[in-house]
Amino acid sequence: MPVQGIKAGKPIAEDITAMLEREIGFMGPLIFKKQCKERNVDPAKIGSADLKAIAAGVARAIVPITGEARASAIQRGMMDYMRALDTLAAPAKKEAPGEDAVDAELTVAENKLSIGDLDEAEKAARRSLAALDASGEELRRRIGPRVLRTLAKVLSGKKQWRDEAMQRFNEALELAKSSGDKYEEALVHNGLGMMAWRKADHKLALTHHQRALKAIESISVVSKTEKIKVNTARMRIEMGLGNVYLDLIDYQAAIEHDSRAIEIGKSMESWVDVGLIYNNMARVYEEMREYQSAVENYARGIEYLHKGKGAKMEGWTMTNMASTLVEMGRAKEAKPYLDKAERLIADFSDPIAHSKLNCMWGKYHRAKREWLQGIERFKRSIAVIEHENSPDYMATAQEEFGTLYIDSGDFEKALELLTAALEWQKKKGDKYRVEKIEMQLSGLKA
Repeated sequence: MPVQGIKAGKPIAEDITAMLEREIGFMGPLIFKKQCKERNVDPAKIGSADLKAIAAGVARAIVPITGEARASAIQRGMMDYMRALDTLAAPAKKEAPGEDAVDAELTVAENKLSIGDLDEAEKAARRSLAALDASGEELRRRIGPRVLRTLAKVLSGKKQWRDEAMQRFNEALELAKSSGDKYEEALVHNGLGMMAWRKADHKLALTHHQRALKAIESISVVSKTEKIKVNTARMRIEMGLGNVYLDLIDYQAAIEHDSRAIEIGKSMESWVDVGLIYNNMARVYEEMREYQSAVENYARGIEYLHKGKGAKMEGWTMTNMASTLVEMGRAKEAKPYLDKAERLIADFSDPIAHSKLNCMWGKYHRAKREWLQGIERFKRSIAVIEHENSPDYMATAQEEFGTLYIDSGDFEKALELLTAALEWQKKKGDKYRVEKIEMQLSGLKA
């Protein structure tokens, strides 16, 4: 069965600019276009030879923004994608597609997923599975778990695909166990754990993450490459356990798993990951109402994200820091963090980040009793995610906006917003927030 490939050149410029924007913001596409112009290359007609020189030029240009390690990784990613497209554009062979075709479709699926193009990612992942099915039992046994897991990961991104995502994860798990592939077994359990966590089935999520950890700990590694791969997976699993234990209100367990994840990240000098995990740890301390510890952990997160040149997530963590400072009654100290976060996040077209930032500005203005500025920011926060599937952030924005109207004395508006926030929080399954909003509503209706 021949695989329907993608002609090299047609999607490459559009997809690479999207990848660069995701990695480094709006400067990425501009740098890419400049490199094309300097070499007199039409972006719509880029081939392998052109991209090799352009990717090298892009990597050199972005070093001041990303650092050398990330610039090299971005360069490799561009070339891997080009090679995958070239493989798929080659004349179809009479024999079964083989491993090259399967890998190429997986590379396309993973890149499409990274830029948020779920429909195209799903098509590529299905083509990868079709190529695998046509290639014989030996190849299916060896790389089948990865193919099925990738398809499941893509399918889990849309609500209408999630039943099949669960089915594909379970198929991947059965195949990984039968072939003795502990690495894939761990990643599949981790994927199932994340699906359960998103559905607020925390006990099931915990079971899967614990099984993932057991599988990854059973692997004996020899080479440096294997060690990095296994440690990266273990770090992600520990992070997942930290998130689950936070939702289960087992704060000590959440801190223990986040701490382990941080140590693994530091051992690999994976500074952006370390920064993100400190951000997660700070959230735990916030839930414990230990705000000073939260501030200290946000500060560490900002330090490591800056070190790793993770600009967008640095802005995200600064937003969280500002929110905590406002909660502590230290709004004056929060403003510099919001100003810096706004400059950092402005470079990225991430609706969630922009919504969260505007929501935190709204909290700041509310604390300063600057009602009009607060209302404007909360409106922006809601508008930017109106068409996104983001119940967490919609619920938070409406709840915080409703609280502004309580503080300013407009109880009718407060009732409207908090009622909407309650429905979002119920969908999310956040019992603490549901109880808090219900108390606010009962006070308004009294």
